[in-house]
Amino acid sequence: MVPEATYKRRTRLTPSESERTERLARVIAAAEYVWNDRDDAREWLTKPHPELENRPPLEAALTELGARRAEEVLDRLFYAFPLEGRCNSSQASVCAQNYASINGHLRAQC
Repeated sequence: MVPEATYKRRTRLTPSESERTERLARVIAAAEYVWNDRDDAREWLTKPHPELENRPPLEAALTELGARRAEEVLDRLFYAFPLEGRCNSSQASVCAQNYASINGHLRAQC
């Protein structure tokens, strides 16, 4: 987010540094909430995701649009909606039912 040496040297972040820090913190907090486990959230945040153009969510979150897309994926996981490209519209209700809870975490089965 912001290099530690920079943070210690200054008393304030620039507006762009503040925005980037808030954006990344928002995506990290959402992932930890959805996964209910810091390690599982970290794993999800650092692995490429097909709905984020095969970029890891943390990399996507470097822009506001990317952060919103990562949050949208997390919302779909949390509320057990089918992910884009995984199910066609005729399969959507069946696909949503195929989400399984494994160790308290939602995993797509379709």
